[in-house]
Amino acid sequence: MNQVIITGNLGKDAHIHTTDRGEMAYISVAESDKWKDKQGNWQEKTRWHNVAVFTDYLVRRCKEQAKKGLVAHVVGKLEYKTPEDGQKRGEAYITARDVTFLEIPKKETSESFEEGDGMGDDFP
Repeated sequence: MNQVIITGNLGKDAHIHTTDRGEMAYISVAESDKWKDKQGNWQEKTRWHNVAVFTDYLVRRCKEQAKKGLVAHVVGKLEYKTPEDGQKRGEAYITARDVTFLEIPKKETSESFEEGDGMGDDFP
């Protein structure tokens, strides 16, 4: 089974492209790993994933919602472009079966909540 699930931030707004079969969308999703090295310093590695969207309703969703900085949750399959120069390896990309965009709210501090904000006293 060829299934990829990726969640990360959009690096730019969706790029909409018109073909002879209709519209399609391209999005770039960044996911990062963070860790402490042996010296105790934080390190980060970011990977970019190219996503192609062909399904009409998903293309419409990309046109309306896919904005730089949003979190994208993509389910799809991994594919490779066949290189024209005869090389064995092609560029990897994900063909989306589903895409959901989420706006993650900025972190609130406990000081920003006022009395009567709907948070009960038993809220942790």
